[in-house]
Amino acid sequence: MGKNYTPLSFSPLNIHEFETKHGSATSHRQIKPPLTTLILGLGLLIFISSIGFTLQRQSISTTFKASAPIPTVQEVLAAQTQQPLKPDRDFLKQEVARLGIVIPDPLLLKRFNDFYASPTPPNVLDTTLKTTIWYEIARQEVTKKEVESRTGYILGAWLPTDVFLASKPEEEKAKVAKQRQDLVKMNIEIENQLRQGKILNEIIPALIEAYPLLSGVFSVNGIRYTKENANKLLDYPASYEYGLINLKTPLYNKLFTMKAVETYQFAEDPRYGTGGYLLYVQAVGSSQFKTYNELIEARVP
Repeated sequence: MGKNYTPLSFSPLNIHEFETKHGSATSHRQIKPPLTTLILGLGLLIFISSIGFTLQRQSISTTFKASAPIPTVQEVLAAQTQQPLKPDRDFLKQEVARLGIVIPDPLLLKRFNDFYASPTPPNVLDTTLKTTIWYEIARQEVTKKEVESRTGYILGAWLPTDVFLASKPEEEKAKVAKQRQDLVKMNIEIENQLRQGKILNEIIPALIEAYPLLSGVFSVNGIRYTKENANKLLDYPASYEYGLINLKTPLYNKLFTMKAVETYQFAEDPRYGTGGYLLYVQAVGSSQFKTYNELIEARVP
């Protein structure tokens, strides 16, 4: 919404729109006061204006904070990738051995083909790149076992907010309304097929064809789904670390109450253009460590 994988690069999309309009209009009669009165009056006017500007600026700031959007899935995952890491290769070798984690060559080759291979040269996995990919997978597997986390998928769609739609033609509003309805239906079908034992790579492509209005807006762990990036999104679940999540947000608060191999339909919120989510947890990491960095700091001298 497996491996603890955060995509190599993406730019968080800001689909939340805020409009703050303010202003004032004042009418005055023209007066010709004495020069001294004019100077004193001008000074007083500047003083009052400065107070008014300060209060107005504070009011606007308060309003913006009060209506700030929930963190998007992309923003959460981006924040995790920006956390500085200590050198951890020797530690990962020890943990992989201690935990009995197996990282076979076919898994390394698949990841190479999905993320690194160019379509032009042969898909040859050299020693250096093989080592890099091994450590990527090792970190993900250790995080799943040693850090309090939820690994899986958050399935949803990027849809316009109600604020954005307010000034749009009725045809566009009707299209978005239909997209929201289709997303609810699609998420229900995904949930039912998961319970039947199917995998997302079998489910999603067929349903996108069945619901064409969701093509280009359906998202997997905050990234827009396309035929070109299907393997990258559907074969590599994301891990959400407890210490980097704002649990005051209902979506993530619910995520961290879920158990392994559990799904949950999270209602849409048109204010933020989410269109609704399907939460699908594959693995639960339960530990005293709330982030991967915290684990490294405690274990690596």
